[in-house]
Amino acid sequence: MILLNHILFRALLFLLFCGFTVLWWAALWFALPVDLSRQSPGVLLIWHGGPPLAAVTLWWLFGRVSAWRADRQEKAAQKARKAARETAREAGGQAHRQALAHRCACVECRAVWVAVPGIPRWYKDKPAGTLLKQDAEKVRGAGREAALFASLQQVFKAALQQCKAVAGLPLYIAPGGSEPIRRERVMEAWRLALTVRDDFGRAPLHSECSSLSGEGDIVSRALELFERDPALPAFILLGMDSPLGDAPEEDDFAVVRRQAPRSGHAVVAMLLSRPGLSAPPLGSGERAPDRDEIDLNMLPYWERDRLGKSVEIQWRVPLLPDFWILTPFAALHRMRHVPHEARPGAMARRMGEALEEALIDAGLRDWPSEDNEPGKDSAPEKSEPPPADEAEPLELGWLVHDAGDEEYPARPARLVAIADALKKPGCEIDLLTQASNVVDEQGDTGAARDTLMLAEALIHAARCGKPALMAMFAGNGDIRLGFAQPVLAAPNFLSSIDKKPA
Repeated sequence: MILLNHILFRALLFLLFCGFTVLWWAALWFALPVDLSRQSPGVLLIWHGGPPLAAVTLWWLFGRVSAWRADRQEKAAQKARKAARETAREAGGQAHRQALAHRCACVECRAVWVAVPGIPRWYKDKPAGTLLKQDAEKVRGAGREAALFASLQQVFKAALQQCKAVAGLPLYIAPGGSEPIRRERVMEAWRLALTVRDDFGRAPLHSECSSLSGEGDIVSRALELFERDPALPAFILLGMDSPLGDAPEEDDFAVVRRQAPRSGHAVVAMLLSRPGLSAPPLGSGERAPDRDEIDLNMLPYWERDRLGKSVEIQWRVPLLPDFWILTPFAALHRMRHVPHEARPGAMARRMGEALEEALIDAGLRDWPSEDNEPGKDSAPEKSEPPPADEAEPLELGWLVHDAGDEEYPARPARLVAIADALKKPGCEIDLLTQASNVVDEQGDTGAARDTLMLAEALIHAARCGKPALMAMFAGNGDIRLGFAQPVLAAPNFLSSIDKKPA
């Protein structure tokens, strides 16, 4: 069709040329006052062929100039479009990097202190992240507040014996419904624990003891706290509850044992700090930038903490020198929510999608930018998309879950859904030897369950040297998935524990 149009256009031009030539010759012979009989043959040839050839030449020059101008305009337009695309791509890349930095933000853990009735089988010796055994017979029937008060003293004493700087950090109580113990009693247990050391002098007490506000899970609330309070370097997260304290003596033999797990007890304290928080350099001779030179309040905390070790920040809580003894050993990343789905296949699919998002949040998978998607760029070359199995399989060190005890009806379906979701990233993990069920280990710990799972995941990530996955099942069937990752730059945490999973 294009060739036919080209032939017809050339024929039309030839007919126009012939028509112009005939008209010119007619005008030359019959209209113009020129005596052709007196002209030489050369002049006659010029009079007859010159004007038609001149018209053809002018037409050709006009076409060439028009084509040159159109080509120059097209090149200028292409250059402008390319510059606009580059600007948009750069802006999109900057926005993508900022969004990715926000997604991958984390909180680092420097110490864990837990008081539970039974020490898990995977736990060995007595490492820095202390697990204290609370006598279950003394807890049972003692009353929830009394049982928690005794464990709080144990936990606070262990923390203060390990690090004096803990005395200056604020306490935040993890959410979990109604408070199992009054805040006044928490502070009373704290003051009693301060007597464990005689070298405090005028060491500051906790200036505040409040609930961890915000929305969502505990990790999201901790991230929001650091973002809202730029001058807060670290805090102690406290999760506690004791259904065992209110349980009757015959609880373990009751018929309702098959409808609900046994009553448990747990008090968990974790020292959480900003990512990248490090000791100021000593004797470096380099002037630290003044606070006025850098507007820290205008920067997100995940960028502010990476400005450099020499930035002197006036924290609102004192950081005593021995605070830096507690180096971060693991980090908590954002958790993903999976709505309840009654169908097992649909639940596994949703868990798989949430797991992919959690992998990006933990930096274990790349988050592709929209500019890299097919069709976003007008480049003529085409490239085949990379194969779906190009990503390396996920190497998971441990799984911490609360799928229910052995008698819970939904436990098999939950474990199957977890196993199916882990198949997509190519993860091979034995749910019998590389997983912890906090319900089996400690029973129903009530409001302390989520905090206990976070603490166990942190310890597992540090001792295995690999990411630990948390799968939290809510009472309404919803699920939360998230990762705890080891901080490999930190000294060997839990050095007395075998690095291989038990």
